Amino acid sequence: MIDHLNPTSVTVYLLDFHYNQAMDGFKLTGTSLALIASLLLCTGVTTSSSSSPCAAFANAYENYFSEYPELEGLSATLPADIVYECASSVPVQKEYSKQLIESLRPWLELESEIDYLKKPLPGYLWDPIDVIEELNRIYDSVENDEYVGQYDIEVELQTLFLYFHDFHTIFEGNITVSVAWQRTPGIVSVSLDGMVMPEVYVFSDLITTDLEDNLYYSPSSNISSLSAINGIPVQEFLQTQQLVGYFHDPDCMYNALFCNLWNSDCTFEYPLFYPGPETVLTFHNGTSIHSSNEAYVSCNSVGDISTGQDYWDICINSSTPDATTTVSEPFSSPTSTAEPPEAPATTQILSYPPPVHIDRSGILSGYYLDGLGYDEVAVLVIRSFDSEEVPDYMITFQDTLESFLEVAQTQGKTRLIIDVQGNTGGSIDLGTELVAQLFPNVPPTQKGNYRASAGLSAALKKFGEQVDALNAQNPDDVGQMLENELSLAAIPAWQYVMTPNGTEFISFDDFYGPNEIKDYGLFTKFLQFNYSNTMPSDWDGESIDITGYGGRQRSLDTPPPFNSTNIIILSDGNCGSTCSIVFELLKNLHSIPAIVVGGRPIDGPMQAVGSTKGSQVFLQQHLSALVATFNNDTEFTTNWSAVAGTVFEHWDDFALQNGLKALNAKNNYRVDDNSESSLQMVYGAADCKIWYTAEMLVDPTALWRRAADIAFDPNRSEFGANNGPYLSEYCVYGSTGHPTSVTGGLKRG
Repeated sequence: MIDHLNPTSVTVYLLDFHYNQAMDGFKLTGTSLALIASLLLCTGVTTSSSSSPCAAFANAYENYFSEYPELEGLSATLPADIVYECASSVPVQKEYSKQLIESLRPWLELESEIDYLKKPLPGYLWDPIDVIEELNRIYDSVENDEYVGQYDIEVELQTLFLYFHDFHTIFEGNITVSVAWQRTPGIVSVSLDGMVMPEVYVFSDLITTDLEDNLYYSPSSNISSLSAINGIPVQEFLQTQQLVGYFHDPDCMYNALFCNLWNSDCTFEYPLFYPGPETVLTFHNGTSIHSSNEAYVSCNSVGDISTGQDYWDICINSSTPDATTTVSEPFSSPTSTAEPPEAPATTQILSYPPPVHIDRSGILSGYYLDGLGYDEVAVLVIRSFDSEEVPDYMITFQDTLESFLEVAQTQGKTRLIIDVQGNTGGSIDLGTELVAQLFPNVPPTQKGNYRASAGLSAALKKFGEQVDALNAQNPDDVGQMLENELSLAAIPAWQYVMTPNGTEFISFDDFYGPNEIKDYGLFTKFLQFNYSNTMPSDWDGESIDITGYGGRQRSLDTPPPFNSTNIIILSDGNCGSTCSIVFELLKNLHSIPAIVVGGRPIDGPMQAVGSTKGSQVFLQQHLSALVATFNNDTEFTTNWSAVAGTVFEHWDDFALQNGLKALNAKNNYRVDDNSESSLQMVYGAADCKIWYTAEMLVDPTALWRRAADIAFDPNRSEFGANNGPYLSEYCVYGSTGHPTSVTGGLKRG
C-alpha cells in the first residue's frame, strides 16, 4: 500500500531512480510509480483547518455559483486543497472496491501486453511487473482494511495501470476522474540557440497570443529560467512529475509536460493527481512566484454534503451507473439516422502558414518551404488519423493526400518531411492509406495478434457464426450489421482479416489458433486487416478503399511520388497507435529515418514513437459490446463449458461502469522479425534528437527548416540511410548512430 510521506522528505526520495545508458537504451529502475504518485500528492501542505472538510467544500462550491450565477450547470473552479481534503476523506467503500477489482480480472486477460510486462525484452526501459500479482495485493489490502480512504484505493488502481506505459490501457477511478487539477502558469522547455541544453521558462515570459490565439515570440525584458519548483530543483521535480503518465518513453513523457502547438494536454499544467495547494516557481535571478492550484469539479445538491460519505453518495455514486451487470442487445440498430450538422471546412491551422493543401477536418495539411536550399522541400503535416467533426473525414483525407502528392511533383518538389508531432492515432485505414499512396509499389504489410483467452475465444466464435449465418441468408445484412455494431469493428470476425502474407484464414480455428510465443503465453495467429474488404475496417461506420485495392487498384509498377531516400519523419515522441503503425511501415519496409525534437535536457538518443506501439485499442464502448455479445443467450450460444472455472465465468461490465476506459487490444510486430517481439517492448531510437527553440514553438517553418538542414545536408553524398549517421551540430550528442535507428544500421526485420 502507498505510504504517505512527510512533504519535507520529498526531496530525499524524489529521484530514487536512475537511468542506465546502454546500447539498448535507458533502463528505469528503483522507485515504483505508486510511490512517485504518493510523493506528488504530498508536495504541498494543505491549508484548510476545517474539522469538516466536505462541509468546507460544499460551502465553497455554493459560494462560487453565488458569485458566478451565469456559470450555473458548469464545473466550479475551487482551491485545489479544499476539493482534495473532501475527496480524500471519503471512507473506504469496501464491498464496492472488492467487486470492482474482481470485475477487472477478466478484462485484464484481454490486455495484449500483460505477459510481456512480466519478462520485458532487453532494451525495455522499465522494471518487470506482474500486474495480476499487484492487483491481488491491492485486493488483499482492501480486505484487510489497510487503506485510509477510497481515494487512496483509486490512486493505487490508477497507478497500477500506469505501469502499462500505454495510453491504450487506462483506468480512472470515479473520484479521481471527477476532479480536474490545474497549475498556473504553464511552462516550456527551450534551448536558446538549438545547441545548448534547454532550460525551463514560464510560457508567458517567452510567448504571447493574439486575439485569434496565434502564438508569437515575445520575450519579457527581465526573463529568467526556472531553478526550482516547490523548493525542489526544477529537473528533479519535472522528471519525477513526468513519470505519472501513460507513455513508455521518458523523453516523450517530458515533452508531455509542456503546452505547445502539438500538445494541449500538458501534464505539468493539468496533472493527473492532486498537485498540492500551490505551486512555487523560483527563478535563477532569485525571484519567485506563488500560484494557488485549482480544481474543477461538478456536483449536485452540495447543500446536503457534510461528510466524506456524503460526497461519495451525492457527487460520485449518484452519477455512477447502477452497480449491477447491464447487458445490452448485440447488433442493435442505431436509434437515430439524423446526420449531425456539417462542420465548416478548416482552411488554416492556428500559428501555421497558409497551406497549399488541407483537408476539411484540418488533420492533414501540406506546405512548401521556400528560400535558397529549400525550394525542393514539401512538408506533410498529419496531426491525427481521426476527426470527430467531419463525417466524411476519411474520404477528404484520402483525396487531399492524393492531390498534395500529385501537385508537389508537378511543382518540382523532390524532398518530403512528414510531420507527425502530437499524432496519437485514429483510423488504421488512414495510416495504411498514407503508406500506400507514398509507396504504391509495395503492399503495406502488417503483423499483429490478440492475446488468447477463454472469453475472447467464445465471443469471437459467436461473431464468426453470426457472419456465416448472415452471409448464407443475405450478404447485405452483414454490411448493415458491421456498420451498426461497434464490437465487430474493434474485434473483426475471422472472415475479414488475413495473414501477414495476404492469404485468407479458412476457419475460426485457423485464425484463432492459439499460437504459443515462448515465455509469453498464448495469442491468436498473426494477422492484418483485409484491405480488399472495407466493411469491418473502421468503427465509425466509415470505410475507404485503400489505394491498391478495391476501386483504387494500382499497378505495382507505379512509381512512388518521392524517393524513399528523400523522405524524413519529424516527431516529438508523442506518436502512437495508428501513428506507430505508419512509423513502423515507413521505417522497416522503406528505411525512412526520423528526427525527434525535445525530450529531457540530457545527452543520448530518444524514441520517435514514445507513447504506444500497440496497434489497436478496445475503447469502453467496444468492451461493452463485447461482454454483451458474450453474455447474451442468442441462437449463437456462448460455449459456457469453455469458460467454466475461469475468470470469464462471471464476466460483467461493472469495471466498465466504474473506471475502465480502454485496453490495448492488439500487439504490433516487425514484419520479417522471427523473434516474435512485441514492438511495445522494443527500443527504437530516432536518427537524431534536436532541441526546441522559442522560435520553433511559434513558427513550425523554423522547425521544418532545421529538420531539412539535417536530413538533406548537401554535404552528404546520399540522403536517407545509406550515408551513415547524421553529422549536424544540432543533433544532440549521443543521439545519432544508435543501432536501432535507420542511419545507425538497422536492417529490415
